[in-house]
Parts: sequence; structure tokens; C-alpha cells
Amino acid sequence: MPHYNSVAIFILGNFAKRFQQDVRMSKPKNQAKYWLSLTGIAVQMGVIIYLGSWLGEWLDEKYQKDNNMFTIILTLSAVAVSMYLVIKQTKKLNP
Repeated sequence: MPHYNSVAIFILGNFAKRFQQDVRMSKPKNQAKYWLSLTGIAVQMGVIIYLGSWLGEWLDEKYQKDNNMFTIILTLSAVAVSMYLVIKQTKKLNP
């Protein structure tokens, strides 16, 4: 039984060393710029989804829809658009 534990510790130790090396090698040079861009992406996503739901509610009230069709459609569309933009922008951060 001790033999298996030492093999597992050896494998996990090597994995941890490789992971630390990968993290160090992939660190951007300017940490503040990196984190500010990630924060901007999150804010952008929130604003897009909020505006989609707000516009949907406004259209539902204007056209007196009881089933909230505009709200559902525009909110889901805003989520899809924001996810597309998040993926597009994060690909630029990690070439």
C-alpha cells in the first residue's frame, strides 16, 4: 500500500511543478492592464444583458404583451451576444 501512495505523490508533485511553470510562463507582463481588461469584459457583459432585458420589458409594456415574449427573446439574445464578445475578447488576451 505505501508504494501506491508514493507513486501518487510523485505524479501529483510533477503535475504541480508543470502547472506552476505554465502559470509563470503565461503571466502577462502588465498585470494591472490584464485585470482591468477582464473587469471591463465583465462590466460590458452585464450592461449588454441589462439593456436587452430593459428593452424587452419596455416593448412588452408598449405593445401590452402578457407573456413577456419581447423580454425573453431580447434577454436571451443579449446573453448570446455578450458571450460571443467575451469569447472574442478573451482570445485576444491569450494568444
